[in-house]
Amino acid sequence: MEKSQEVPTVLISPETRAALAAESERTAVTGEMILVGGLLFGHPIDAMQRMVVSYVRLSSDVGFGRKDFSIDQTRTSRMLDEARKLDPKANYCGIWYIHRTPNRDIFDEEWEQARNTLEDPDFRFEDLVCLVLCFYGGKLNIHASSFNRYHSSRGQSPAPAELRLTTDWLDTPTHSERPTPAPPVTDWYKSAVIGARLSQEHQRLAEKYEIESALSPDGQMFFRYVTVNFA
Repeated sequence: MEKSQEVPTVLISPETRAALAAESERTAVTGEMILVGGLLFGHPIDAMQRMVVSYVRLSSDVGFGRKDFSIDQTRTSRMLDEARKLDPKANYCGIWYIHRTPNRDIFDEEWEQARNTLEDPDFRFEDLVCLVLCFYGGKLNIHASSFNRYHSSRGQSPAPAELRLTTDWLDTPTHSERPTPAPPVTDWYKSAVIGARLSQEHQRLAEKYEIESALSPDGQMFFRYVTVNFA
């Protein structure tokens, strides 16, 4: 049986996307050539969807850009607390990088960091969101991927994912708030038109049958056949 070709979805809040875009532009202005990136905060919605609600940029003293990179809770816990104000389920959920090239593939140093984060024994991640922000020629493209242990153990690139704003996701019919259905009308038979039609129907049936009429609790009208007149 072939594996499903369904692509994972990464949902990101408009505020987080805008903040990451600003980070990309700031980096371009300052001319930083060192490895730039950080961690993402969010949580899994289900097997195929991940929510990103906030981020933190890591500085060199945290270890970003080094091979021994790992999540440092003491330095990032404040930002995690802020993320949990936006979403109580938020936790460390991914990693992001800025590229000043159109190349979306993660580099060797980034690969090492992503793998160390994924395999951090304190968190037991199943997978990670990986965002690569390509700011090149004054244009920003954000590429989303899903990185799991299968990719890590085989040295494979992260699997592409669809990146969507949370506002777009909530506007789809599947996830939008459905209107409250109107309460059932149980006194419809009181209408003059309906009443006349029921009376006519009862009279026609009574010409051949002995009829008993009844109204159910949910407003349905029944005619019961009791005896048959063959005259």
